[in-house]
Amino acid sequence: IMSHLLEEYAKNLGVKVSKPIVQEHFYPLLDDKYIIICGEDRVQSKYYKHYPLVLGLSNPILKKNNIKVYQLGGKEISGVDKLLNLDFKKSAYAISRCMLYIGPDNELSQYASSQSVNTLTLFGNCYAQNSKPFWDSEKSTHINLEPKWDSKPCFSTTDYKEQINSIKPEEVS
Repeated sequence: IMSHLLEEYAKNLGVKVSKPIVQEHFYPLLDDKYIIICGEDRVQSKYYKHYPLVLGLSNPILKKNNIKVYQLGGKEISGVDKLLNLDFKKSAYAISRCMLYIGPDNELSQYASSQSVNTLTLFGNCYAQNSKPFWDSEKSTHINLEPKWDSKPCFSTTDYKEQINSIKPEEVS
């Protein structure tokens, strides 16, 4: 079993793992209560196509509690309240203030965990144990969902089996 990727990078580079320091840039957000969905579509193996179903299932609870859904990047997902195409520093600002971050394993999920934000991370091309949110699991909740791998993850940017999409929308919701 390989350890977490951050630990592997640190070991190979001869450095210690520490929380990222990001100079967040203010971005005017009109809502106090919101969750963020990362619409990752740059990496095919990390693209989850069932977000509209997830939002359809979650919408009654979100509306009842006046919680908005912001999407960071990608093509607009049906059911989001607002699509935000922000640079990393503005995304960091929005993420650090959200109630929940939902997205694939990427730099944004790692940043969310470093800011003690609750995360729901979807894995499509690697094992959760190697790339899950690294920081503050005692201060926040991190839910990691991976498919029932047919044999193993593809470990590639392209997964012809689209295994990430075998994660059930009900489970994400």
